[in-house]
Amino acid sequence: MKYEVETKFVFSGKFTVEAKSAEEANRLVGEYCGMTMSGGIESALSPDDCDWEFDVHAETIAGKARKIT
Repeated sequence: MKYEVETKFVFSGKFTVEAKSAEEANRLVGEYCGMTMSGGIESALSPDDCDWEFDVHAETIAGKARKIT
């Protein structure tokens, strides 16, 4: 039998950004920072304006298994 399990991988950390306000800092991180499985942590912001620190191992959150066959 096969089962499908919804799964989340959560990486916790922080971005340090140069901004004029907390709202702008949130917007910059939301618009210009992210992560891909193949490329790792990414930012379109200048290295002078943005730094990051994240765990290298994700927390695995497995949901309820659902039989598919």
